Amino acid sequence: MRAIVAASAIGTTIEWYDFLIYSTAAALVLNRLFFPTHDPLVGRLLAIGTIGVGFVARPLGAIVLSHFGDRLGRKSMLILTLVSMGVATTLIGLLPGYATIGVAAPMLLVACRLVQGIAVGGEWGGAVLMATEHSPADRRGFYGSIVQIGFPLGMALGTASFLALARLDDAAFMSWGWRLPFLGSAVLVAVGTFIRLRVDETPDFRRDLREGRIVRFPVLDALRRHPKDVLIGLGARITEISWIYLITIFGLSYAVTSMGLSRGLVLGAIALGATIELITIPLCGALSDRIGRRPIYVLGCLAAIALAFPLFWAIESRDARCDLAGVCSDDRIRTPHDDLSALCERDRTIREAAPDRRHRAPDRCHRARGEREQARGMRPPSRSPRGPLRRRSAAGAARPAALRVDKRHRSG
Repeated sequence: MRAIVAASAIGTTIEWYDFLIYSTAAALVLNRLFFPTHDPLVGRLLAIGTIGVGFVARPLGAIVLSHFGDRLGRKSMLILTLVSMGVATTLIGLLPGYATIGVAAPMLLVACRLVQGIAVGGEWGGAVLMATEHSPADRRGFYGSIVQIGFPLGMALGTASFLALARLDDAAFMSWGWRLPFLGSAVLVAVGTFIRLRVDETPDFRRDLREGRIVRFPVLDALRRHPKDVLIGLGARITEISWIYLITIFGLSYAVTSMGLSRGLVLGAIALGATIELITIPLCGALSDRIGRRPIYVLGCLAAIALAFPLFWAIESRDARCDLAGVCSDDRIRTPHDDLSALCERDRTIREAAPDRRHRAPDRCHRARGEREQARGMRPPSRSPRGPLRRRSAAGAARPAALRVDKRHRSG
């Protein structure tokens, strides 16, 4: 199980590294190289607008690659997404600018960004499935959250790569320095592909394939059978996605260009906040296995609302300590959101599955807890018709009847 989760997390880290270094480059350098105009603001808006191409392509990648993932297997699609992302990212690092090939430069840049969006759209769901379909039913939140470490780790690596280049003068950075993080992706993708080739297909897909339960059009089947769950999952992701990119893209550009803050200071704050997420993401995932997905997710939403204005107040203060605290705290509130929305809808789908599904989550969870209780010398948990599982020790179960209080004789 550890090898499977590690392989998923490493691949996701590489994918997010590739996807996010483009955002950093767009905020710092791409406008001057690929969108030169008389008005710097217009060039900056055009460069940041190309980031949106990746987001438009992400749903397309999710639909197409999830279709083939349900028909051909999760493993093959995850290898395809990783290789596609690596090729597109490396090509961006090799692209000549507008001054060299004219309008073809921004067109090729947008095409590469389109491939990045399709790849990351298929990566997120496939990597989470690879981890959760191998994991025990009562640990899906924890193991699924380990995969999401790839986002802050990829963001930290990408930001650190640009932070290491902050000492270059502007001419060297604009000429060749910004290309190094993109070219370094080729090495990371080669390592990630080698690791993923050694991972087995998920038990759920192997069982469905063996029993002939492969659906012809999986996406349409999911929309037809679970339209409400799909809409809830999409809506729940809006808070997290909009918030994190507001910080890492617009916040970075606003702090450096409009407020005149040091590029190294802002990049360092983002990298520090991403590093803190490496602890809080698995912590929140483990808590979701104990108290449920909904409370953790709602907590993250409330924190996002509470810290929205203080973030920009901290940036406008131009105080290094305030900026550092603001960006780090706003990065941390993303952690309860990560894959909990998907797990909520997955749990609900499993509960609504047909009775002959032998991998139903409550039964597996009940058996797993029973085995742990027996190993500790305690009576296995009993299933209550009115509530969740209840544990009773052997001593508690053997109490004399005289010590038990009948509800009918309790005083008001």
